[in-house]
Amino acid sequence: MKKSGLMNLGLALAVSLACSCSKKPKKDPLKVTQADVAKPAAVISQEEAEKFGEDFEAALRAKTPNELGQLLDLAGLFYRIFPKDVVDDNRQLKRARLGWEPEMRHSVQLVLGTFRVEFLRAVKDADGMKARFRLSGQGVNYWDVLLSRNAAGQVCLVDYMGYTEGEYLSETQRRLFQQLIPGLLRGTRSKALADAELRSIHQLKELTAFLQKGQFESFLQAYDHLDPAMQQQRTILYYRVMAANAIAAKDPDPGPVTIRVYSKAVDEYRREFPAASNLELMQLDFHFLNKDYRAVIKVVDQLDRRVGGDPYLDLLRGNALHAMNEPALAKAKLRAVEKSCPWEKDVYNALLAISFEEKDFIETTRLLMATEKNTEQEWAPNFNGAELFDAYRASKEFAKWQAYVRGRK
Repeated sequence: MKKSGLMNLGLALAVSLACSCSKKPKKDPLKVTQADVAKPAAVISQEEAEKFGEDFEAALRAKTPNELGQLLDLAGLFYRIFPKDVVDDNRQLKRARLGWEPEMRHSVQLVLGTFRVEFLRAVKDADGMKARFRLSGQGVNYWDVLLSRNAAGQVCLVDYMGYTEGEYLSETQRRLFQQLIPGLLRGTRSKALADAELRSIHQLKELTAFLQKGQFESFLQAYDHLDPAMQQQRTILYYRVMAANAIAAKDPDPGPVTIRVYSKAVDEYRREFPAASNLELMQLDFHFLNKDYRAVIKVVDQLDRRVGGDPYLDLLRGNALHAMNEPALAKAKLRAVEKSCPWEKDVYNALLAISFEEKDFIETTRLLMATEKNTEQEWAPNFNGAELFDAYRASKEFAKWQAYVRGRK
């Protein structure tokens, strides 16, 4: 749910627009579509894209905001929401851009700082040259960062598509403005329309606050009281799925009512946007919660092909195979992840669960030590008396663990 921070960017711009004076522009911003957005014209080589990916990852890892900020072409990103000629003709958009850029810079740093971000590869398609990243630590997501050059000629992020959102950030933001504040953008607001648009902005702010605070039940209750048109807004429908997912996921055995609410949210999103590219990741959680593990593996295979291959996805396959009572196959997948992504503590937890089931306490000891060596996790010497570890504490291997704990520095 940390991705909800990016929704605030739309809110920040919408609020700044709502507080400005309205003047009818010559060019209609409501007629702008993604097809009207110019693709990056700069020629960027594979080597330059790979260097950008490495520099972007390094800046995030080192937590150096200035270096990361230099890799963002925020002016270029704003002009992908609305083209420059439309912005230049619109007083509200020109004014809003001034406050939007620092908000965007802060939000990218804040949101990405909550994930482990790793550069996977440079790819080129009809939109241009991109750097592809994996975001892990709270589930898995991918970003395709569209590259361009800033005014100084440096390769920079000019837009991105998050796989869980399923579209470019510029497209999400444009749609929010066009659907929530059309009168303001056109400079043709009556008092009644102005009041309605301000009410929509207030509702968006309220929904965002519920997501940020983890108040997912309150989000769903507020959603039920929205105007029908706002209920069908794509970004809000997406966050409704995320809120329902969060409620279902926190319960190890969600009841039929919880599953029904979640299923309804997913089904309505799929019905409204059947070609949405975020359906893979959305359906992944859906199939896990419905215990349809063969469907999980099928979706993971599709996602793996889409990103061009990622060994990290064997963590999802391994968890599904374990749930299908295929421990040998599960261990093979999970051990491959341990080798390729030793920093991922979830893989050790999954392998530990299998070692408990098989009473392979030699493996338990190995995994406990490996977790501490390769991740930031440190186990309590006696595991805080957790019942899960009872059989291990009664085994001969526990003495080895105690000796290891005594030798910690």
